[in-house]
Amino acid sequence: MTDYAERMERLRQIVQNAQNDEDAYWMIHRLATGILTHLNLQGTTAVNFLDDHVRRGLQIADLSGYEEHLHNELKSLGAFAYLPQRMTQRAGAWYRKLIPHVDFNLGGDVLDLGGGSGELALRLHEQFNNNKPTTVYVADALNWLKVKLPFLEVEGHKIDAKDDTFNHVIVLTVFHHTDDVPALVEEAFRVAKKRVVFIESVSEDLLMYQYGSWIDWFYNHVIHFNPDITKKINVPCHFMPATGWEQLVWRLTGLTPTVSKNLGIYQNLNPENHHIFVYDKQ
Repeated sequence: MTDYAERMERLRQIVQNAQNDEDAYWMIHRLATGILTHLNLQGTTAVNFLDDHVRRGLQIADLSGYEEHLHNELKSLGAFAYLPQRMTQRAGAWYRKLIPHVDFNLGGDVLDLGGGSGELALRLHEQFNNNKPTTVYVADALNWLKVKLPFLEVEGHKIDAKDDTFNHVIVLTVFHHTDDVPALVEEAFRVAKKRVVFIESVSEDLLMYQYGSWIDWFYNHVIHFNPDITKKINVPCHFMPATGWEQLVWRLTGLTPTVSKNLGIYQNLNPENHHIFVYDKQ
């Protein structure tokens, strides 16, 4: 079995187990209804879609085929007509949670690690440059940029940058998508000179792990379905409690957070339980 096939088989089991678990399923049903109404489906249409296609007890033989089926069903219902606007709103939600923990008077280069389309990075760039000249870079495994900002490729969990290059390193729900979490965490702190701010999806118990894993899969593999396996977002479901993230960073760097705060479930498009961590190196 290829590495990709092994990953998809592990993910298939996680998705199916979540849908087969009564408590997890009803949590999925309630909050996924919110996702679909946020995408402008009528409430009854959203509920019918979930009852017909994401019902408890469903046996999934081919996860890739199932993802494509769900995506096409949603497309036929018009669920993606407002997706670009909803993605922009999501970037705004990130920004509002982030700005209390960013020193816009600090200046110096900034890195948005795993920054995707760059919508958040552009907001940071504009705000920083209202105060001091700053270059905001976006780093990712693939270049998804839709804005004119400098891009750095992340290859093998490595960033082409020297130690202490960036005064701020921002990482928003990226660490749990990598196969080697410690390696990417260590790299983020290596290139940071002064501050690392990261938000992660956290699961404090099994129910939240099941729910969070399903939502992560649904958002990345169904809403953002891509038939090209080289462009599928990795969903290894590497979720931990908040204390687990703190312990990992302490083990790798010896640092403790200056801020560690639960943000709850606040995003309509990707309603995971988020936690913000702020680390100062100097």
